[in-house]
Amino acid sequence: MARIKLQEDRAILMICIGIALVFWILVKLSQVYRVWKPASINVNVPEEMAFTKMPPNNLMLRFEARGWDLLFNSHNLSRLALHYDMEEENELVIPDGQLRSDILENLPSPRIKVVDVNYNELFLKLEKKMERKVPIVLIKKIEFSEGFNYSDTLSIHPDSVTVSGPASLVETITFWKTDSLTLLNGKKTVDRAVSLFPPPRELHLSEASTMVKIPIENFTEKSFFIPLEIKNVPERDSLSIFPSSVNVSCVVGLSKYDDLTADKIKFEVDLGIAHLSEGKNTAPIVLAKYPDYVQTVKYTPKAATFFIIKKSHVVHEPPPGQ
Repeated sequence: MARIKLQEDRAILMICIGIALVFWILVKLSQVYRVWKPASINVNVPEEMAFTKMPPNNLMLRFEARGWDLLFNSHNLSRLALHYDMEEENELVIPDGQLRSDILENLPSPRIKVVDVNYNELFLKLEKKMERKVPIVLIKKIEFSEGFNYSDTLSIHPDSVTVSGPASLVETITFWKTDSLTLLNGKKTVDRAVSLFPPPRELHLSEASTMVKIPIENFTEKSFFIPLEIKNVPERDSLSIFPSSVNVSCVVGLSKYDDLTADKIKFEVDLGIAHLSEGKNTAPIVLAKYPDYVQTVKYTPKAATFFIIKKSHVVHEPPPGQ
């Protein structure tokens, strides 16, 4: 019996709490509130025109109304949009009074008031649209593990992007940067999509990203003895030069190791610049040719010593009495 009595008391208590909660909600919703809501601006413009500066995308409106009206119209207030037509004009000024009037016309209920707008005036201006194709510049930080390097030229695809927008902005653009690409301790070829740097709202890019290929491989040394080639030897003279060959060490990628042979490297000594008249007998050894896939070339010695033996001309005289 006592348990039944307790259950009845609890039921009565819950009913009282529920009634109190309902009255509390009714009182709260009957009060006047002020809330901020975003609004969008939609403008109809000719296809060949573009905004010099885009309409604001942060237009905020402060409404005042009873809780009931704000609650029932919350969805419509959150999607409020102002519409304007600029098909026949290139400039449009919307002062504060007209802006508030346009807002009121789009409100879902006459019981809702606009008490504040974060813009006192809107100024919209159009100009001719322009397109320009510019190269993409990769912003990168690439570091290799020891013994590794580029095996070929870094490539990006596409390597250019078409920028469109107001002519006054587009005509100043000569290239477009990517977001930063970072690669540390590179040991193998990398293919990666890299985003282009986001444009301002007035501009449009034909591409949002580009594919970057970073060819990487292991490098090693390969050595040769390369014979020297002599240029501008004086006519009718004999020449002796030391050394006759150069000890060469090349750093080359493993994929090109077998392709690199001694005949693809050339060293020259030019006697025409050796200042023979000054009695000097040394000339610099110059690296004249090597494949572009070779990373570095080290060689010794850096100069050659030469001796020029001038040929004598003997005049034979006839014996006396002949």
